[in-house]
Amino acid sequence: MEINGVLLCELSSHFADELKTAAIECNLSVNQAKVLLSVGVYDKNVLTQKDIAKICVTDTPAMSRTIDKLEELGFIERTRSDEDSRCVKIALTDEGEKQRVILVERASEAFNKIFYRLTEKEKKTLVALLVKASSGNDVIGEFMKNMN
Repeated sequence: MEINGVLLCELSSHFADELKTAAIECNLSVNQAKVLLSVGVYDKNVLTQKDIAKICVTDTPAMSRTIDKLEELGFIERTRSDEDSRCVKIALTDEGEKQRVILVERASEAFNKIFYRLTEKEKKTLVALLVKASSGNDVIGEFMKNMN
């Protein structure tokens, strides 16, 4: 079982490198790319900045700067909740959705590049197992369920 951590670290690192390349090609930082990918999985006005910070595994102040920049670029918009005016929801704009589509294509290519030895059935099983493994974390588990 000792090898599991090494394998996960190696796969994570390889995927992170692929995402970094895709982000650079889109003139984005890796964190900006992660936000666009994360927000695009959910219906409009569902995620808060805190949710996105959890999904992207970063702190809230850093996420605030990332979201500020994406808003400045016209890729996301902030909307105050009708139920609680202190709560701000984050959603993609049409331009943000266009960027997200490009990033999803690149992420899919990276996944297939990394797991090219797996059959389509094995890839689906792997994703299902990742969803199951992440289900203990409410935000990430919900994110993974919505990815399918």
